[in-house]
Amino acid sequence: MYRKKLMIVIFIVLVGMFMLTVPASFAANAVPQAKQGILDVSGGELAERQWTTLDGEWALYWGQLLEPGEWGRAAPVFVTVPDVWKNYGVLGEETAPTNRGYATYRLDVVLPPEEAGRTYAIYVPSVATAYKLWIDGEYIGGNGLVGTSREDMVPKNVPKVYYFTLKDSTVEVVLQVSNFIQRKGGLWESIRFGTSEAITWERNKTVIVEMAVLGTIGFMGIYHLGLYAYRRNDRSPLYFGGLCLAVSIRVLFLGETLAVYLFPGIPWEAAAKVEYISGAIGFTCLLHFACAQYPQESHRFAKRISVAVTSVDSLIVLAAPASFYTEYFIVHILWIALPTVIYVSYVYIRAAVRRRPGSLHNIIGFAALGIAIGHDALFYLQQLSYGNVVPFGLVAALFTQSFNLANRFLEAYRETEHLAGRLKLLNETLEERVERRTLALQDANARLAERNEALKAMEQSRRQLLSTISHELGTPLTSIQGYVKLMLDGVISEKDDRVLKLIYDKTLYLDRIIHDLFELSKLEAKAMQFDMRQVSAAEFLRQLSESYRWSGEEAGIQITVEHWRPSGPEREWLLTVDPVRIEQVFANFISNAKKFTPSGGNIRIHFDTVSLGGSPAVKVMVADTGIGIPQEELPRVFDRFYKGKESAAGRSDGAGLGLAIAKEIIEQHHGIIGIDSVPARGSEFYFTLPLKADSSGGA
Repeated sequence: MYRKKLMIVIFIVLVGMFMLTVPASFAANAVPQAKQGILDVSGGELAERQWTTLDGEWALYWGQLLEPGEWGRAAPVFVTVPDVWKNYGVLGEETAPTNRGYATYRLDVVLPPEEAGRTYAIYVPSVATAYKLWIDGEYIGGNGLVGTSREDMVPKNVPKVYYFTLKDSTVEVVLQVSNFIQRKGGLWESIRFGTSEAITWERNKTVIVEMAVLGTIGFMGIYHLGLYAYRRNDRSPLYFGGLCLAVSIRVLFLGETLAVYLFPGIPWEAAAKVEYISGAIGFTCLLHFACAQYPQESHRFAKRISVAVTSVDSLIVLAAPASFYTEYFIVHILWIALPTVIYVSYVYIRAAVRRRPGSLHNIIGFAALGIAIGHDALFYLQQLSYGNVVPFGLVAALFTQSFNLANRFLEAYRETEHLAGRLKLLNETLEERVERRTLALQDANARLAERNEALKAMEQSRRQLLSTISHELGTPLTSIQGYVKLMLDGVISEKDDRVLKLIYDKTLYLDRIIHDLFELSKLEAKAMQFDMRQVSAAEFLRQLSESYRWSGEEAGIQITVEHWRPSGPEREWLLTVDPVRIEQVFANFISNAKKFTPSGGNIRIHFDTVSLGGSPAVKVMVADTGIGIPQEELPRVFDRFYKGKESAAGRSDGAGLGLAIAKEIIEQHHGIIGIDSVPARGSEFYFTLPLKADSSGGA
């Protein structure tokens, strides 16, 4: 389910990238293009939309401010509009190494003859950074004051619509443009031309959409600040509200520049500073918002660095002229925008991987906002033909944030309902709960009594163990004392080798019992050190079985070995074992089989591939034709000091610790040990060890 949601997020991101990048190419191919300073739309190109952009090749007179009728003074060069001067390279005999300078643009628009006498309009958006406009030789307006130097010009940047009446079917458009104060120079946005109704509608539509977005973002910013005022333990609404207000302020000074339109007295320099500073503050609020949402996925130093960088950037913008800080727009992006987008992406991706609440919704919203930020960055770097889509990306983020907020309120409401229901149920069933609690206490007391009985049983077992140890150690000690006493009394000669050997054998028996007890206690306490190695299963088992093939000849017992043949596809299996300890278990099996198998009997060593907890394992089996073990004794075979009736009758001189040690060794190898036996027919001891496939590609 979570993977499906993640795939949906990726799909939405890809669709968003397509929607933001593809329309520009469609738009470029949908409108006619000017060639050699002439835009010919006399063939009915305006019939459907009633307007077009004046994109294409314009005549440009670089370094000259010409008015209509003065064209004979210099030959023009033809340049692509929209674009900035710096991209034109050589302009006649002059060059434009930067965007500083002045020039005159000229374009002739050819319309159908029947359009003469009709009212048309031209919509001029941002022009860097002052211009004067003539239509058919008549001056109809402009922005700022055009000049030939920084001291002569006054910048102004407000999109305007100009209306005029067509004198005939050919319209001459002349623009004088100057720029000495910012990084862009010239006609860098598309100019729209068409009927007065169509241009008015396009302008009004743009203003309405911008005001709607502005109102939405501004209202949500105030709303989230209000949320923070009532619930200050969560700072995410504070930062999100700050982000919304910062973007709202920036929108007022971009696009239709509504702030300058409503208050014409705002200087261009002040508007540019507000635009840059509000953008920097917005990025800081975005980073703080992501960190406040997912503090466990973020770092405190990132917020401090963000505040420091924004402060330095804002001080530079405030102190420096626009000719300085606008020139380094790409540095502004690499300094603030790109690190913020990368870090916020890192935080949201970590949150999504850890499945934090709302992380997928946040990724969707931030993806839309991040794509919009990248799109606008390319637009202001003159890589795309339309821009100012960050507000729309923020609206998408607003929807996801609102959804998360509503989801949090819904979860809180559900929790409240759940708690209210539980409280009601508690009140209604209090008596029943008291009764159940009483029964539970009685049950606990009963279990405590059972535990006391178990402790008593353990104490009895401990005493029995001590008694067994005393008996096992006492018997050889008594024998040794008796033989020594007879030697001291002179009954037995001190040089009787037979008696000395008996004493020596008894001391060896005592030493073996003490050694086995010590080893078993270390195994049970998990204090035994194992030398684990990874070995080839087939080779290890072959060597292990072959080393004991001839050990029964002296007792007249035949030992046969059936080598292991793994079932399934051919592959190399590995064992992770302590070879010495596994051989200790195997040797114990062989020793027991030889003790209880009469001369002429047979011991068979064979193997099988089995399943151990759903995983492959090898089963090692030692079967004999000896006296067997009664069924009632089988559950106790692996208990310490247990010898069985036949052992007690003198068939075995062991202490009954070998199989207990073997059980502990196999269990610490994550295997299973067991026995199958039929009296008078023999026994089969076995243990299993987990197998692991050789990942190195062995055959």
